[in-house]
Amino acid sequence: MFSSPDIWREFFEAYYRDELNKLADSIEMNGSRSLYVNFLRDLAIFREGRLAEELLEMPDVVMRHANEGLAIAENIHDVSLEGCIARFINLPLSRRILIRDLRSEHIAKFVAIEGIVRKVTEVRPKVVRAAFACSSCGKVVYVDQDDSQLKPPFECRACKGKRFVFLPEESISIDSQRIKIQEYPENLRGGEQPQQIDVMLEGDLTGKVNPGDRVIVNGIVRAKPRAIGSRKLAHMDIHLEGNSIEILQQEYEEFEITEEDRKRIIELSEDPDIYNRIIASIAPSIYGHEDVKLAIALQLFGGVPKKLPDGTEIRGDIHVLLVGDPGVAKCVDYNTKVLLSDGSLVKIGDLVNSELKNGKTRKIDDGVYAETNLDIISLDSRLLKSRVSKANIVWKRRAPEIMYKIRTKTGRMLRVTPTHPFFTIKNGKFVTIRAKDLNKGDLIATPRKIPVFGFPQLLPNSFEKSKSNNAVKLRLPERTSPEFWRFIALFIAEGYAQKSKSGCAIFFTNNDEKLIGEFFTYAEKLGLNPSIRNPHKGKSAREVIVSGVEFYNFLELLGIAGKSREKKVPDLLFRCSKDEIKAFLSAFFDAEARVDRKRPKITVTSASKELLRQIQHLLLRFGIISQLHETQSRATNSRTPEMRTYFRLTITGENALKFAKEIGFTVDYK
Repeated sequence: MFSSPDIWREFFEAYYRDELNKLADSIEMNGSRSLYVNFLRDLAIFREGRLAEELLEMPDVVMRHANEGLAIAENIHDVSLEGCIARFINLPLSRRILIRDLRSEHIAKFVAIEGIVRKVTEVRPKVVRAAFACSSCGKVVYVDQDDSQLKPPFECRACKGKRFVFLPEESISIDSQRIKIQEYPENLRGGEQPQQIDVMLEGDLTGKVNPGDRVIVNGIVRAKPRAIGSRKLAHMDIHLEGNSIEILQQEYEEFEITEEDRKRIIELSEDPDIYNRIIASIAPSIYGHEDVKLAIALQLFGGVPKKLPDGTEIRGDIHVLLVGDPGVAKCVDYNTKVLLSDGSLVKIGDLVNSELKNGKTRKIDDGVYAETNLDIISLDSRLLKSRVSKANIVWKRRAPEIMYKIRTKTGRMLRVTPTHPFFTIKNGKFVTIRAKDLNKGDLIATPRKIPVFGFPQLLPNSFEKSKSNNAVKLRLPERTSPEFWRFIALFIAEGYAQKSKSGCAIFFTNNDEKLIGEFFTYAEKLGLNPSIRNPHKGKSAREVIVSGVEFYNFLELLGIAGKSREKKVPDLLFRCSKDEIKAFLSAFFDAEARVDRKRPKITVTSASKELLRQIQHLLLRFGIISQLHETQSRATNSRTPEMRTYFRLTITGENALKFAKEIGFTVDYK
């Protein structure tokens, strides 16, 4: 590496002699402790630009060298510059990255982000070196802090005690502030939403900008694992660790009104329905709120200059139209499932509660909201395809007295507010229609394919372990695999679990020798000592029997140890790879499906509606459309067969052929 404190000292003394002296003056007056370096003008030409190149690619090490070099640089006042910071401005255009173009390759690199300041938090102290007093002996221990959570020492070096009291008055703190910057609206195309990024500022960078300022923030891209509750996800959120801020002056565009424009304006001014036309033009995708839109229109146009009899002139009020993010005014009930970019399918109510708990909430008339930064799957209204979008705000409001239940022909159901918009085709155009305006038989847009796939997941091992010496120990693999998910799918399809005071047993029942053998073999691989029981009185099929408390506890942890009406797909599967989801579906349909080759038609019946809803969703990831409907049938495994409510998932026609191609069966007779 070319960079070193001595090289930086040489640079500062050669190019920034006057600035070093001014910095020394500032320190003596308790002023700024920052020295600003012009990257393109000075650093890029020093020593053939080698320092500049290393700064862009290895900013953590090089900035440390720069600050150490600054500390030992000479000044005429002979003042120590220890603790001063080198800040870099005027980066090359190749390093000016759009927020939407930030990728994993930019993590830990020095970049410049340009945008509008959208939000500014209060300036608050941040502990960088924390003082703790040992509760046993009183010895004070100092611990350097580099995270948002305060880290106490592991133990006291004097007495080995492990309980400490934080001493804020003896700790070292610096000012800190978080700002959020957003892309310029003029750089967006069509219906694109502006993306945004958080910027962390420290020291004398804090308190310098206000919402609405146009800035260039130069800093290091950082990444942090995303979390839902206590569960950390593989996907990460990125933010910028600010090194410097350049505040820009906005140049306003001048508009020239043509003669044709003048005629059109005069024509509109004479339209008796002009008020309604203006109201209708404001946020047309948000239905209702006509009074609010009228108020916005009146504020937008405002007053006119007036001249009073005594000659006093009163200028017309200056009015501003406040424009919010597009895509609002959509509201669904708590249990509606939303799809995250990592494949997770979660209830929107749980997701919102988690974000409200983790973020800073604000009150609105009948609820609360919080800013967030979630990647979700949504509809691209231009391309008419699913894509990843940013959710910037989550809301929790009181439900109206009337909610609408929308059910599609395929059996999918949604509960929404009366003004929730759906997409439909009208006169050959893609338009929105409110839920309360829908009629039976209307066509609405629903996804035909949601190609969202993840990767093999770590298997949870937090289930309760058996303390018995002769217990059957479960040998789980570290990560999921297609083989693992076939085993789980077979259990969900044709298995059940029993727990009693004497122990736990898991059963898999089927007449197919291949499936019996597959389940038996993988159970052995898990160390479960399975056995096979042949057909007997009351049971016409063969069974694989597995005993083991740990295996039962593991199934319970996955949420699949319940009764047949409580069965579901484990949440873990939704974040797994394409091959794993394919293996799960193939095994499930191997065990459960009936196939009519003449039509063609594939049918699965289950007592669990939730299970089939999840299967229906997973099929959509392969572009396979299915229908889910309620049916009445008799339970074949009951001693007193009576009519009960069941649910039937059906795949027909081209979709059945697509299933055979994309998923397929492993048993020959299907």
